[in-house]
Amino acid sequence: MAANFSNTYIFNTHIENICGVLSDPRFSGALKLTFVSRCPIQNGMKFCFRNDVNFSSWGENIDVDVFYLSETSSQVIIKSECAMPTQIVDWGKNKQNVNKLYNQLASVFAANPSGAAMPTVQAAPPASPRPASPQPAMQQPPMQQPAMQPRFCQNCGSPLTAGAKFCQKCGNPIH
Repeated sequence: MAANFSNTYIFNTHIENICGVLSDPRFSGALKLTFVSRCPIQNGMKFCFRNDVNFSSWGENIDVDVFYLSETSSQVIIKSECAMPTQIVDWGKNKQNVNKLYNQLASVFAANPSGAAMPTVQAAPPASPRPASPQPAMQQPPMQQPAMQPRFCQNCGSPLTAGAKFCQKCGNPIH
């Protein structure tokens, strides 16, 4: 068994927010990690990254397991393992990888606790207020909202919750 290190963390945000950050190529790019795969696991999602060969190691495989705890908290398990199975000494590189990934995740949510992970679109400037009309405004009958149609995942067909960014069953991004 190759040298490895893992640690467990609790984040006070919904699982979809963490999955959104981990899926963003800017996140792995900032850490100089290669995104390998994403797949659903029981009650969560597994992300796999790779750290390439460098001066201090033969490379590491980094797994991030994200589990749903509640609407406002998620459990994250980060494990770094040497890519070469016969490597039994890692000189602290696996622990560095785990800490680096955790610190990056924590800084994203510290900068934006609402969970909107990494900004993608800037908000439009607020509209200027209208000048007051000299005539009283006529009241219009309230418009009826169309009934919300249930949405389903395009990948696995499971029903989606309102505002979901990822399917909770298979992890497919929702467009």
